[in-house]
Amino acid sequence: FLSVLACQFGTHRERVAIEMQRLHRAQTHGSHAQTLQASASLRAALVPEYELVMQRIAQQSGGLGFLVALRGDLVSALSDRGVADDSGPETERADWRGLDFSLKSLLRVWFDTG
Repeated sequence: FLSVLACQFGTHRERVAIEMQRLHRAQTHGSHAQTLQASASLRAALVPEYELVMQRIAQQSGGLGFLVALRGDLVSALSDRGVADDSGPETERADWRGLDFSLKSLLRVWFDTG
C-alpha cells in the first residue's frame, strides 16, 4: 500500500514541468492576470495526489488514528527499504521521502494546538 501511495499517487513531474514553462511564459510575455493564473496552476500541480487521499481519510471516523499508525508503518518501511540511509534507488527514495514529508506535515497541522 505504501509503495503504491508513494510511487503512483505523488506529484506528476510532467505536469509540474508544463506548469513551470507556462508560468515562465506568462512572466516574460503575459499579463499580470496570466501570471497569477499560471502561478495558481503550478501550485495545484505541486500537491501530490496522496495528500488529497490522506485528507479524505482524516475526515472519516478513526481516520486520524489510521494515519498516525500509517506514519509509524512508513517510518519502519523507510528503514527497511533503505530509504532512510540512501541505499535504495534514487527515484524510489525521493517518492518515499515525499510521502513521509507530506504525512508528517499534515499530521503537524491537524494536531497543532495553536
